[in-house]
Amino acid sequence: MVHFYAQPITYARTGLFWKVTRAYDLTPDGEGKIMQMESFIRSQDQAQVSKQRPWEMPPMPIRRVDEALIKYPTTTKSRLGIIPRL
Repeated sequence: MVHFYAQPITYARTGLFWKVTRAYDLTPDGEGKIMQMESFIRSQDQAQVSKQRPWEMPPMPIRRVDEALIKYPTTTKSRLGIIPRL
């Protein structure tokens, strides 16, 4: 299982944290293979992510997909009296 965490540092810089858990090939050789695979994946991601400039994009309108997420807290409060933690 891979857990991947991203932490914004500045508008153009993000810290990345990986946590990998596994119950197979626990030998030092297996560890090396996993590290190689992760390095390969990160190198592919880096090329794509470094091209992105989200701060240059105009504000995007709310889409139908986002409406449910936005309405969820108010709906649960009005119907169930619960304020969810998001």
